[in-house]
Amino acid sequence: MATSTLVSSTMQVYCAALSSLTFLQTFRADWKPTGLARAMAAVLILLTSALITINLTGNTLDILNNVIALLLAVLSPWTAINLVDYYLIRHGQYDIASLFQRDGGIYGQVNRPALACYMLGILVQIPFLSNGLYVGPIASLYGGIDFSWVIGILVPGAVYWFWARRPH
Repeated sequence: MATSTLVSSTMQVYCAALSSLTFLQTFRADWKPTGLARAMAAVLILLTSALITINLTGNTLDILNNVIALLLAVLSPWTAINLVDYYLIRHGQYDIASLFQRDGGIYGQVNRPALACYMLGILVQIPFLSNGLYVGPIASLYGGIDFSWVIGILVPGAVYWFWARRPH
């Protein structure tokens, strides 16, 4: 069990380091992270995680539950937009080469309708959220039931479907 936990934790830290460096490369495309940069990023993430963990107070399961609820709130609109784009807009047909071009190829660098729908999806969930950090007014009316994720899927999905299928 200890070995499995160590391997899993190591992979999580390393993946977080690689994701962070990839994010930084968005702003400096000519920069190639060295082994030292990857190691430093991993150590920084590990130390930050350790400090956060050491300073946590309260029930760890409640904290984890709140984090997962917040992740659900930010991932449900993203999921809806991706599914609508893949199945209803593009029908699974993507120009893969364009995704690797510096200018985004036929897709461009930023999908403004998708970003606007994503932000809308997060905002419309706020009244429906219910977790240990915040209970929205509509969730409160229903006894604290969190059904924000339903709103976070339906609203941005429908708006993106309407917006993206229009000719540009």
